[in-house]
Amino acid sequence: MWTLWSYNLNSGQYDSAKAVGERYLEIALRTGNPANETVGRRLIGAATHFCGAQEDARRELTLSLDHEAHGLKDGPNQMWFLLNQSVLAKAMLARVLLLQGKVAQSRALAAECLEDAEREKDKLAIAYALRNAVCPIALMTHDLAAADQAISSLLELVTREGIAFWNSWTSCLKGQLLVLQGQYDDGISLLRSGLKARAENGWLMRNPEFLGSLAEGLLASGEAVQALAVVEDALNIARQGRQLWCLADLLRIKGEVLLADAPLDLSRSDLLFAEGLSVAREQRCRFYELKIAAAWARIMAGSDRQQTALDLVGPISAQFDRDVDLPALAFARGLVASPATTRGGDRPASGTCH
Repeated sequence: MWTLWSYNLNSGQYDSAKAVGERYLEIALRTGNPANETVGRRLIGAATHFCGAQEDARRELTLSLDHEAHGLKDGPNQMWFLLNQSVLAKAMLARVLLLQGKVAQSRALAAECLEDAEREKDKLAIAYALRNAVCPIALMTHDLAAADQAISSLLELVTREGIAFWNSWTSCLKGQLLVLQGQYDDGISLLRSGLKARAENGWLMRNPEFLGSLAEGLLASGEAVQALAVVEDALNIARQGRQLWCLADLLRIKGEVLLADAPLDLSRSDLLFAEGLSVAREQRCRFYELKIAAAWARIMAGSDRQQTALDLVGPISAQFDRDVDLPALAFARGLVASPATTRGGDRPASGTCH
């Protein structure tokens, strides 16, 4: 059953993975072995996170970690699951916390799960922590120096240990970083090669996220038509496999692409930004709610809708701690602080959908 869950997760069928996890937990609870419950909670939590239900995912992953001390380090239990379950659960929970807007907690937990893996000298667990927590969280929060270091560490580990099936991950992560750094041609090339390899090997999990980054790179390079085709593909894959955790941001990206193609027609992008905000709020995803609100407010401020822009970003930006440093948050706070002078040219930095 664990194999079936893994197959569904890696192939991007998160709804199916969640159903298998629920069946696993149902059986696990009958065994009376806390280790089995720990694994079941984690399986459900990971799948639920990618399905977009962040509060439910947080509950299951927290329960998994609460049970972690009971028996999982015993050889007979550990051998079936290859990796330290605590590392896996912490990596997923770090992602959930970021999406819920708990940036400092997310970064701290990502660092903690990597430290746990390094302390045990568990190479696969180290790769997992880097791939699923440390790298994407650094990218999403635009900590580009940390992202560069983490991606380099992952690439070195994958190359040294010959973990060939993770090469496509490093290509996509590095491509995302290059796009954020403004090296669009190289970033686009790496993303395309990584996505091609992933499709050939049946690795479809998180592909909508990578396609979103590719669309942003293409848009920044002036290829709006290609960017639109790519983000449409990402949206279709996300909806088909219930890969909904980044749906809100994909809608933002599509809105940005359509606006670039027809700058005077705000109606289509307005509809997409509104839909993206609705999705983010339904998922209780404060991180993407802020990102979409800032992008939309920037457009509003440049089209004589200043008060509407302030009404949009003011409440959401106030929900973040003062020491949080995100590009979208910096823009929102700047708009709130000096509404009379902030205009559409002060665009928040574009980011990827992690």
